[in-house]
Amino acid sequence: MTDKRMLLPQALVASLLSGATQVSMPVRPQPPISKEMDHCPFPIGTVVWVPETWRVWGTVSSACVVFIEFRDSEPVRHVVPSAQFPRYNRMRIDGLTKWESPATMPSWAARYRAVIEGAKAGRLWDATEADAVADGFKERRGAQGLVFTALDYLITAWDDLYAKRGYPSDINPWRYSYGLRRL
Repeated sequence: MTDKRMLLPQALVASLLSGATQVSMPVRPQPPISKEMDHCPFPIGTVVWVPETWRVWGTVSSACVVFIEFRDSEPVRHVVPSAQFPRYNRMRIDGLTKWESPATMPSWAARYRAVIEGAKAGRLWDATEADAVADGFKERRGAQGLVFTALDYLITAWDDLYAKRGYPSDINPWRYSYGLRRL
C-alpha cells in the first residue's frame, strides 16, 4: 500500500471530518469530450492523508510531544521522533500564532487518514443522489416548503469550490470520485 497526500479545499476536509465517505474533485486537465477516463491518481488501496492549515501550539521537551492546532479545532497531541523534535519546538518558540500552509504539514500530523476503497471517473452531471449523500450532503427543506436535494447541494458546493478555477458545473466537467474508509 502506498501513502499519498490528498490536498483538498477546507470545505471538503470539514466534510470528511464530519463523516463523508466519498470525495469528488475535478480531473486536471480536463480530457477531450470524447475520451473515456480510466486512470485515477489515487488507485484503490492507496492510503491518503489530508493536510490542513496548522501550527505548533505547544511542546513538552521531556517526552518529545508536539501539540498541533488546526484552524477549526482544539490542539491535538502527537509524539514525534526525538530527531525531529527540535524543529517543532523552535517553531513554537519563534511564533506561536504563525499558521502554516497545508503544503508544509508532515503526514504524522494529519487528522484525516483513509484508504481508497473505490475510485471512478465520470461527468459531474452523472452524479447520483447517493453520490451526493456519500460526499456529505443532505436533503433539506427550504422556505415555503421547497426541497433541496443532496445533489442540489453538491452542484452548488462544486461551483463554490471550482467554478473560479475553470471547472463550473455548467460545462459538465470530468471528476474523480473516491470512496474512502477512515483509518
